[in-house]
Amino acid sequence: MLIFNTTLHIEDTVHDECLIFLKTFYIPKALESGLLSQPSLAKIERQHEESGVSYAMQFKTEDIDILNKWAGETGEGLSAELNKRFGTTVGGFVTLLEEVSLI
Repeated sequence: MLIFNTTLHIEDTVHDECLIFLKTFYIPKALESGLLSQPSLAKIERQHEESGVSYAMQFKTEDIDILNKWAGETGEGLSAELNKRFGTTVGGFVTLLEEVSLI
């Protein structure tokens, strides 16, 4: 199982609006295809930022082929919509994690 993590930094000026967008539009749209599952959104405790808030948004998927399919069919459009609405007030990067069994 893979964990598809996107770390986002949201400027204070658009924080509330962007958080609503993520919860009511982005995450539901990301799940519609059935290719991603188990969404989570976690606030990252402030470390060095003087302003803004950072979040880790995660989804799980079976393998890289499924993730690539999702990215081509859905992910690129969602990223474009996020950029269109918020421009440079929201920045981010993606990390792909592989779950490791604890047993």
